[in-house]
Amino acid sequence: MKVVLLEDVKKVGKKGEIVEVSDAYGRNVLIKKGLGLEGTATNVNNAKQKQESIAHNKAVANDEAKILAAQLTKVEVTVKVRIKCKRLKGYSSYEVHRSRLHTHILLTA
Repeated sequence: MKVVLLEDVKKVGKKGEIVEVSDAYGRNVLIKKGLGLEGTATNVNNAKQKQESIAHNKAVANDEAKILAAQLTKVEVTVKVRIKCKRLKGYSSYEVHRSRLHTHILLTA
């Protein structure tokens, strides 16, 4: 018997999958507890369409992430921080530029 799973079921399958199970297990456990739907033609087609829709949405999100990553490689960020440095008896300034750390020591007497 084919069953379209509505939720994840251990050792059977994940939500949205179409699985083949014994008739008794499908009717008495999965369908009765609301974990699955009978594998009729309409239910199977709906499940396949949902799977295709999810795959398409993942592909679109992946493409958008690649575009955003390409745009972020062109961005330069500079952060300056002043901290008290006891060993040098002065102040240090750290400048962060494109994941590289440049240290400039500003000594104050």
